[in-house]
Amino acid sequence: MLKRNVKILTTLVIGLSLSLGAITVNAAEVSKTPKNANTKKIEHKMDRNKKDINPIYSILKSKLGYTDDQIKEAVKAKKTAFDLAKDKNISADQLKTMIIDEQSKKLDEAVSNGKLTKDKADAMGIKPIAKIIAQTSFAQEPEWFTTAPAYAIQNIVKKANMNIEDIDVFEINEAFAVQALSVIKTAKLDASRVNLNGGAVALGHPIGASGARILTTLINVLQQQNKKYGLATLCIGGGEASALIIERI
Repeated sequence: MLKRNVKILTTLVIGLSLSLGAITVNAAEVSKTPKNANTKKIEHKMDRNKKDINPIYSILKSKLGYTDDQIKEAVKAKKTAFDLAKDKNISADQLKTMIIDEQSKKLDEAVSNGKLTKDKADAMGIKPIAKIIAQTSFAQEPEWFTTAPAYAIQNIVKKANMNIEDIDVFEINEAFAVQALSVIKTAKLDASRVNLNGGAVALGHPIGASGARILTTLINVLQQQNKKYGLATLCIGGGEASALIIERI
């Protein structure tokens, strides 16, 4: 009984936090999100073929029964996803539960990262593939954990004496689809530079290894795209966030 009550309470708390994050994301903005944004679903193939979907857009279609034309009209009328849900007699709380469904899936995954000084690498004859430029953390009220990475991004860019435009690629932990979308908007990121190989909704969420997975993916994407600077960030349940800027060598 206690386990069930804890699960219900956790769901309600997450629902509240996601609804706060969703305040920054309305139907009009979601419909304009580039297809290669971080809310993509990737076909599980090594050739990186992608099938892009937008989670809130898919909820409006598959769960609420809206057509593409109806959503376009709603966009013109500047309606939010909550407005469209209300028109279908779906309460805000019910919609929040649907949004929770659009979350990353847990999976088993092992990741290993090696970090050492340049002198040590030279002494061991190891060729580094990236170097750390800056690292920072940020914290705010626990219920706003969904937007915390946006402020970690702003802080770390200043700490590194860089501009947002200097960052070639971003990897944002996509614990929930709406969470990543809210970070993109709040931090004013170019969505075409975010999660180029898909986020955790597509790739999965390895509990306890998320940071290592994101960093590994970021390095791989920098190599694939022949880019120089990358920024990795993830939210933490207590209202915190961590961010790291690396340079490909």
